Amino acid sequence: MVETAITLIILNAVGMAYLVLRSFGIGYGTKKGNNAADIEDLPRLTQIVEEIKQQNAMLLESLKSQNQLRVAAIDKRLQAHQEAFRHWSRLLTVVFDQEAMKQLVTECWEWWLSNCLYLEPSAREAFRIAMATAPDHAMIVDANRGTGNAKPVQDSWANIFGAGDIIVKAVALPGLTVGEGEQLKMSTEQPLPLQ
Repeated sequence: MVETAITLIILNAVGMAYLVLRSFGIGYGTKKGNNAADIEDLPRLTQIVEEIKQQNAMLLESLKSQNQLRVAAIDKRLQAHQEAFRHWSRLLTVVFDQEAMKQLVTECWEWWLSNCLYLEPSAREAFRIAMATAPDHAMIVDANRGTGNAKPVQDSWANIFGAGDIIVKAVALPGLTVGEGEQLKMSTEQPLPLQ
């Protein structure tokens, strides 16, 4: 009986050892296989990562150069929008004076040809439409007087008058943040140093 118990204990120990070694061996073999697969895939994965890095670097460089051009021309762009607004406001004042309108439209077209590329696309188009519509506005008003059809006059005026708002919105500068406003207020409240 003692021999049977010892035999059972030995068989249990051998069985447990077999199960432990089997699970360890399978896990070890699986891990070794995965490691070998990873090592094989590593050069391709590295190549993909490097390609993505290169694409991102090229995109970033392109965005930087575009931004530099926009910033470099910001003063000229703001000036062009201001001048467009000034020309537009002058159009409003001479809309019923055909002689003054002819001269002003000629000035506007000459200015526009020299500066239109500095204007935002929406402002560029609105200014062009206003210049093209303004010379005919008085005739449109006269032609529709007493007809009861105000739509052509309203459309013409909307084309002329609407350009101003579009020009203003095209150069809308961001307002001061609360912190910037407070800082500006504090700096203006302090007395200037004597020289």
